[in-house]
Amino acid sequence: MGRLSDCWAPLQQQFYMSLGKKTTGRSWAVSMIVQLWQLSWNQWDNRNDIDKNTLHPEKQARLEILNDRIRVEYELGPANMLNYDRQFFRHPLSTTLQKKNETQKQQWLESVYHARRRTDVLQQQSRDALYRERNLMETWLGLRSTP
Repeated sequence: MGRLSDCWAPLQQQFYMSLGKKTTGRSWAVSMIVQLWQLSWNQWDNRNDIDKNTLHPEKQARLEILNDRIRVEYELGPANMLNYDRQFFRHPLSTTLQKKNETQKQQWLESVYHARRRTDVLQQQSRDALYRERNLMETWLGLRSTP
């Protein structure tokens, strides 16, 4: 932010003396520095407030996309998911959409995607195991010839 020149306080002191005031040039300089700091703080605070509390069009678009993806997941529901992964649907859709911020919504979607993937993998493993058992049984019963 720079510095206040050393010549300002003595000049202000002369001005105050010419007016017959008891205020000092030093107190004026201190007050000036405090006001400059306050000005920069207020500008930062205002910019931060706008950045954090204003819904910019691009953020609104991101939130709408997230909300649409969450709605799709709720339409699919937890029916085919593992029991311990059904926890992601314990709250109503409206609560998930209204109470979660953008980051939490992204995390929720990632968790649901991973839960669905985990379910798919386990179901595929079960199908593969059943297929192998069926082939083994058919071979043992002589219904299938061994290669």
